[in-house]
Amino acid sequence: MEADVIEEILRIYGFNNIELSETSGTNFISDFPVKDVNKFRKGIGEMLVANGFYEIMTNSLTSLAYQQKHKLNFNGEPAEILNKLSEEQGVLRQTMLFTGLEVCAHNINRKQKDLKAYEFGKIYWKASSQTGKSGGGQVGGASYEEEERLALYITGNFETENWQNKSRTVNYYDLAQFVFIILQKCLRSEKREQQNYKQEKVDDPLFDYGMRIVNGTVEIGRLGKVKSALVKDFGIKQEIFYADLDMSLLFKSASPKFEVQEVPKFPEVRRDLSLVLDKHVTFAEIQELVLATEKRLIKEIIAFDVYEGDNIPQGKKAYALGFTLLDESKTLTDEEIDKTMAKLMGAFEQKMGALIRK
Repeated sequence: MEADVIEEILRIYGFNNIELSETSGTNFISDFPVKDVNKFRKGIGEMLVANGFYEIMTNSLTSLAYQQKHKLNFNGEPAEILNKLSEEQGVLRQTMLFTGLEVCAHNINRKQKDLKAYEFGKIYWKASSQTGKSGGGQVGGASYEEEERLALYITGNFETENWQNKSRTVNYYDLAQFVFIILQKCLRSEKREQQNYKQEKVDDPLFDYGMRIVNGTVEIGRLGKVKSALVKDFGIKQEIFYADLDMSLLFKSASPKFEVQEVPKFPEVRRDLSLVLDKHVTFAEIQELVLATEKRLIKEIIAFDVYEGDNIPQGKKAYALGFTLLDESKTLTDEEIDKTMAKLMGAFEQKMGALIRK
């Protein structure tokens, strides 16, 4: 048949040499989205595992008594199970905290007191049909919503006790560092300048103290030390630090591209500065002022010492700051460095009332 002859000719000529139009090919059938949420979730998980975390998976069902005892209110109303098997699993969770604390308690009761855990999971709530989001299910006039979150839990010692390093218990700043690493991983370099991430103090009934992370006016998540009364309810006698992040917002900011950057050809310069400031001034406020004053040359800001006590006026504290300066187009001169530092000192004195210790 004619078709057989054509097939033999094509075999000899080579099917790979035949150009097809876009609609004639089948590649589109196997195309995957450029941004894959599963790959993104896996990348975050691998990064956390590399930092000593273990992944946990908990039940979406929890006890309503946890929040009723402390009169906690979350977004919307609890989504109650109509045909519940038990009161301990009577509602869908509105926060990741309670099921995570159950895991912490289970391990601590078995002498596994040094914990770093993370969980990808969903929270649920019932809202009125007028306030329902797209994608929510509607049953009997009520809109049921869900949202994916990333939860982090750390407690106990920061690392296993050994002869080289003294053991120390984890603190809020350890958790904040892990959250910062996640945010850095979610943003490619050219997007970081466009983001306006800030930490703000928050009064949250789940925390003894904590912060919320915002990008402009949008809240990305919250982190802090879990309220002692909540921890006590689970029979836990050590501090628990907890972070709750919005996965959809993290994924929206992420990029699937792998980027490399040429190593700078010109040397960095380090300059230190000692300031006496009001004790309520935070390091985040200092960073914000520095970047508003000189963003191009300042590549890194660190606080290597914070002191309150003798020789420091009451209501004040001393910050020892380190600044890394770099011009990627040329070697910085002493004049440029001195001019930049003088500009920073002037900003600290005028806008923060700082005393420069020389």
